[in-house]
Amino acid sequence: METLIEDYKTMSLRQMASRYGVSAMTIRKRLKKLGVDTSYRNSVRPKELNDHNFIDEQLKEGKTYEDIAKNLGVDKRTVKSAHNRKMPDEIYYSNWKDCFKNHQQCSTWLLRYGFKHPEYNERMLAKFSTSMLGVEPSLNANVNCPAALNFIKHFCKHFYYSTHKGYNCVPDAWDKGNTIVLKKAVQMMWDHGKKCNIYSLLKIIAKHFRDFTTVSIFKPWVASYVYDKYIPNGGKVIDPSMGWGGRLIGCADRNIEYVGYDLNKNAVNANNRIKDYLNSHGNKVKADIKVVDSCTVNMPHGDLLLTSPPYDDAEHYDGVDSTNTKTEPMLENIFTFNGIIALNLPLRLEKICLELASRRRRKLIERLKMKTTSFMGREKTHEPILIFH
Repeated sequence: METLIEDYKTMSLRQMASRYGVSAMTIRKRLKKLGVDTSYRNSVRPKELNDHNFIDEQLKEGKTYEDIAKNLGVDKRTVKSAHNRKMPDEIYYSNWKDCFKNHQQCSTWLLRYGFKHPEYNERMLAKFSTSMLGVEPSLNANVNCPAALNFIKHFCKHFYYSTHKGYNCVPDAWDKGNTIVLKKAVQMMWDHGKKCNIYSLLKIIAKHFRDFTTVSIFKPWVASYVYDKYIPNGGKVIDPSMGWGGRLIGCADRNIEYVGYDLNKNAVNANNRIKDYLNSHGNKVKADIKVVDSCTVNMPHGDLLLTSPPYDDAEHYDGVDSTNTKTEPMLENIFTFNGIIALNLPLRLEKICLELASRRRRKLIERLKMKTTSFMGREKTHEPILIFH
């Protein structure tokens, strides 16, 4: 029996079956009785074989596959196979048509692997930031600049876990009750998509399945448009509900000082990561980012307050309880700010906002129309950005 376990470390089930003159299934059953898990070879093979870097380092030191195999107690072919095969993380970011024979095999692997927040490498981030900061300022939130969204999503690890009230977030497609959604999305991508990867899959789930959504991101070029229009000589921007970092990036593009508050620690951490990245890549970002309750804090002095406050409890953000969120208390506190106020709100909250502004004797000086897309079949061509003096 001990020989059986030792052989399994260096041989495949088929090789063992041939050696012992029985079927591979018989070998599997015998190993199972001995307490050996044969579902994954990784559970038996040395852990070092799951690390490409380990094998690379050994080879750089002048060792051969035979040397590595001898040290690990396995055969040469096992080491070579481990070195050549893709690791799970590599598969996750690969073109899946190069890794799997069909969409069924692909979806089965994805369900086993689980959801992992997708990230980009340094080269792609540099490309994204260059493209994003080069977009001309505009009130059109539909400008086709996926680089900006990809850049923000990379740092906002809670983005995909945030959704609209009554809807599932995208990672819910990996849950047991929703696996049919994941399988259909993979098939749809496989049949019609040129790129079969995690990035395409997430877009398909959010776009084509009515019970799954992601939340919107305030675009950096819209923020830049507002800055150019109302503080053309620069100054200090206050953002009491900073969200995904679009307004911070707009400040970085215009070399404007930024103060950002949010009650969500995930949002604060994400914005700090964006700030650190931009600072380390040649942008001088002067930003003060804190976890603060903007309903009660004394608004700091500044030249412009630009924000997009929570739409009551319409959007649920990972990292904070949004079930009882109310916009009105935050708006009341926002109107204590002593400079220009620019508020991005949904149409349904515009009346409440104007009433609060009137009470505070703030004058509406302009109503900008930010072009947006329709949401889940509802007609919505724009959202207002209300400017108060």
